[in-house]
Parts: sequence; structure tokens; C-alpha cells
Amino acid sequence: MVLQEQARLIRENSIPALIGTQLSMGFVALNTWMHEPRREVMIAFFLFSLLQFGRTGYILLADRKGLVDRRPDIFIFWGSIGSFSTGFCWMVTPFLCWSIGGGWAGVTATISVAGVSAGAVLLSASRATYALLYAMPALFGSFILFLLQNSSDGYVLAIATVLFGLLMTVCAFRSEALVVRNIRLAFERSRLVSSLEIANQRAQAAVQQFEFLAMHDPLTGLLNRSAIGDQFQARIGEAVVSGTRVGVMVLDLDHFKQINDLFGHPVGDRLLVEAAARIKSVLRSDALVGRLGGDEFAIVFDMTTSEVGTIAQSLIDVMSAPFPLGGRPVNVGLSIGVALCPDHGETIDLLMSRADIALYAAKHAGRLRWAMFSDRLGDRARDEQEIEAELRVALRSGQIRYHYQPQVAVTDRRLIGLEALLRWDHPVRGRIPPNEVIAAAQRSNQVEALIGCALKDACLMLRRLDAAGHGDVRVALNISPRDFELCNVAALVETALLNHQVSAARLEIEITEDAILEGEMGGPQLERLERLGVPLAVDDFGVGYSSIARLKDLKIDRLKIDRRFVIDIERSQSVRMLFEAIAAVGRSLKIELLAEGIENIEQLQVIAALGCDVAQGFLFAPALSPDDAIAWLTREQPRIAV
Repeated sequence: MVLQEQARLIRENSIPALIGTQLSMGFVALNTWMHEPRREVMIAFFLFSLLQFGRTGYILLADRKGLVDRRPDIFIFWGSIGSFSTGFCWMVTPFLCWSIGGGWAGVTATISVAGVSAGAVLLSASRATYALLYAMPALFGSFILFLLQNSSDGYVLAIATVLFGLLMTVCAFRSEALVVRNIRLAFERSRLVSSLEIANQRAQAAVQQFEFLAMHDPLTGLLNRSAIGDQFQARIGEAVVSGTRVGVMVLDLDHFKQINDLFGHPVGDRLLVEAAARIKSVLRSDALVGRLGGDEFAIVFDMTTSEVGTIAQSLIDVMSAPFPLGGRPVNVGLSIGVALCPDHGETIDLLMSRADIALYAAKHAGRLRWAMFSDRLGDRARDEQEIEAELRVALRSGQIRYHYQPQVAVTDRRLIGLEALLRWDHPVRGRIPPNEVIAAAQRSNQVEALIGCALKDACLMLRRLDAAGHGDVRVALNISPRDFELCNVAALVETALLNHQVSAARLEIEITEDAILEGEMGGPQLERLERLGVPLAVDDFGVGYSSIARLKDLKIDRLKIDRRFVIDIERSQSVRMLFEAIAAVGRSLKIELLAEGIENIEQLQVIAALGCDVAQGFLFAPALSPDDAIAWLTREQPRIAV
């Protein structure tokens, strides 16, 4: 930067210096011609003039080509050579005058000193060496010429020339130092100003970014939860004042967690970005769209009651198209809950809460659908919340109990196992169905506690069976696919077996067909249970979409044929054929078959003829309390009479 500024100063000062040099040279040439018009001297002065014009042309050309800014070092180098050449001309000039007549030599030397001094002053303001290369040859020539006069005046002038040269050198370097300092100060000032401008721009950009992030989701660019509350409420307030109807929709992607687990979070993030774009593509420009977090979105926009279904279905349809992620198409569904203002409330918190209730109803009804809030849904949601709170108390107080239904070998009527069935006799509500208890646990993050309670009860029952001399009887416990998703079932089973010192081979885990297919949820845990030696059974076999290869890979020990394939089997040929087809699958894989829902001896005889191994149902016994089960077992063994 300093070198560049020096080159610019040289460019600016060289032209005046060259003009002064040319004028001085012309004055000397004119006076020399007047006293002694000799051709060779005039030729020399002419050549000197051409040199000056050449220097001037070089400076102008270098300036036009941008050499001063691009390569200041080259510009200064060749400029220094030109400066020395001009100084050399001034050095030669007095000797030319002296050669034709000594009287003009002293005058010429004086003019030379004066001329080069003026030029050096101009040039020293930029670069000392540049100025000294210009001045010193002329001073040296004048010094020699004064000595050659061999007079006291000449000696005095020679000494004065030396002192003048020394003074000029000192001043030139001091002048250059001052110029360099000023250049650096100017550069620092410019850089500081530039830095302040950049810092100000960055600060403004950061403020804008912070303002954006304060109100928008950084991944999708939609409104975030905080902005949703403010802007949604403002839109709802306008609707209340104007008397228009506003709809609030809460959207949830179905099975998003499985996609994250299977493909990784980066793929899941790309899916969310694409999902946000698809949602916006369906809506009008005046709609407010936000991301509540995870895979949940919210929408507020003006709508009539008749428009709700059309818009909701359009959103479900656009989200049903495959997402091209991770090199393969990924399918996700969409469930939507809707609440209207003013029908269902006039505050964003109330409307969002009621849209959430409707969303849960849509998911509970089978996903890939939408639901509108209603008082009935609100009452059911309140009941569910109360049950969730009461379930915590029930788990702590021991209200959750398990009854056991016998599983009997078809051939010899020998008891081979007991299935643990959940019972909650609520002091006010009465007996709550097991599926409602499990759903409440899943909604309220109590799955681990509920499974822990079941495992503890099952292990205690196995210990009681051991004490009663029935160490070969299994206890079966049903676990849903959702349970595998919400907690580490395999770890809970292993801990329970260790704590109660129970053989893994006697605790059977029943899973549904969904758990087999959705390997990304329960697959690793099922494999861990298999390594522990825990028998695996597929519950309600025949009503889902089991993969035969998956059944073989997991080494399933038992298939439980659903009761709907047993009802009327003694009278219906079609039911019998369905049962036989399902049984053939089990036999081909060498898997034990258990039929549920056996209620009479005729059904037992039919399934025995069709190759079923184990039966369970009211023909033998209902689900019994642990005490009643032990008593029944003691009474009925070794063979169960039917």
C-alpha cells in the first residue's frame, strides 16, 4: 500500500519536475547558442530534450495502463532509471558549456544546481532515492566543475555544493519518512473507516438475522412457536372484531420418528423442509403457517365451514405423494385437527388446545385424515386427561393388577402357560378396558412404568409357580409396537429377569404383526430378546401383514391365531379353510400354533384336527387372579378336564 501511494505521488510530481527541467534546459541551450552557436552542443541539448519527452511519455502511458496501481515496483524502478538519466543530463550540461567557453560554465552549473534542486524538492516528497538519483549526478558534475576552475571562489562553491548535497540527502529521506507516515496514517484511517462500515453492516445483518430467528423456525423458515402465538392471536383478534370466521389447523406427520430412526436426522430435516413447502403450496398467500416443533405444524387463515374439508383434504393429498429422500421414495402421512373461531374459542391457546384434541382424534381413527373439534371430543379429552393422572396414582398404589388365563396343550390337555392380562378396577369408573389403560400410558409417558409393573407381576407369578412345583409353565406378556418405540423393552425385560432370578425361557413376550414389519422400531430389541433366550410369540396372527421371511429370521416360537378365525369354525367351512391356511404357514416354518377364543369342545376338536398345538379360551378358564390361578392349576393338573 505504501509503495503504491509513493508511485502515485511520483506520477503526480514528475510531470511538473519534467516541465521545469525542460524549461531550465531550454534556457541553458538558448544562452549557449547566443554565445557559441555550435552544432554538436545543440544536438546534445536536443537529445536531452528527447529524453525528457520520453520520460513524460512513459509516465503518461504507465498511468493509462494502470501500471502505477498494479505494479508500482516496476513503475518506480524504470522511473528511477529515467530520473538518473535526467540528472546525468544536468551533470553533462556544465561541462558542455565549459568546453566551448569557460565563462558560462559557472553560470550553467549554478542553473543546474537550482534546476535539479527544484526538481528534487518535488520528487523527494514521494521517494528519496528517486529524488537523489535525479539531483546527485548534477551536483557531482557541478562539484567537479567548480574544482576545475582552480580558484578560491570555485573551491568555496565546491564545498557549498557538497554541503548542499548532504543537506538535500537528509531532507529527502526525512521528507520521504514523513510522506510514508502520512500514507500509513491515511491507510489506517481508511481501513478503520472501512472496518467500521463493515462492522456496522454486519451488526445490521445480525440484528436482521436475530429478528428473523426470533420469529421464524431456522430449518423451514416458517413462523416459530413464539411468533405463532403473537401473530395467530392478532389474526384471530381481527376476525373477532370483523365477525369473520378463522380456522386453526394443527398438522402432524405420521411415522416421522421412524423415518428419523431409519434414515437419520439429516434426511428427516430435508423431509420437514419439503413438507413445509408442500403445505405452503396448497394455501392462500394470506395464510399464516408455522412450525410448532418436531413434525408438527400450525395454520391460521380465513375460511368458511364448507372450506375446511376441502383445504384439509388437499393438505393430506399433497403430503401423501412420496418424498424423494436418501435416494429412495419415502412415504409419510398427515393427520389434521381443526378448530374454528369463534365457534370453538376466541383465544389462540384455547383454539390450539382444541385443534390438538381434534388431531388426536384423527390419529386415533387411523391417521391420514382430519377431524373437527366438537364438544364430544372435548369431553373425551378431559376424561383421558383424568385417566392419565389417575393412572399415575394407580401405578404407585398397586391398583394395576394382572390376571392369568391358562394356555393348554391340545393333545394331552396339559397346562403349558399363562397369559398375563391387565386389570384396573377403578374405584369410581369401574373396570377400565386394557386398551384404554395402555393408550393413557402411551400418551402420558408412563409406558415404562406400566411395563415395569407387568414384568414385576409376571416374574412374581413365575416364582409362585416354581414354589407350587410347576417350573415348566410359561407366563406370556403382550407388548405393543408403540411400546417398543417409546421405551427400551428389551432392557426392562433383562433387568426384571436379573432382579427376580427368573429363567428367560419361561417369560414369553407376545408381539403383534406390526412390530415384525416395522423393524426400525422393534427389530433390534426383538433380536436382543432372542439373544437373551426369551421366547417370542406373534399375537393376533392372521389379521395383519406379517412377513414370512421376518418370522423365520426372528425365530418366532409361537403363532397365536386370532379368535376371529375360530368363531363358528365348527359350523363354517370357510372359517375352517382360513384357519387351515394360517396353520399351514406355522407348520411350514415349524412354529407352534395357539388358537385363541376356544369356547366349546367342538371348536377344540376342529382345531386339533387341523394341527393346532395349544388352545386358550373360556372352555378351560377365564382370566384368573394369581391366587385363583395357582388354586386352579393345583386342582386341574396333571390333565385338564373339559
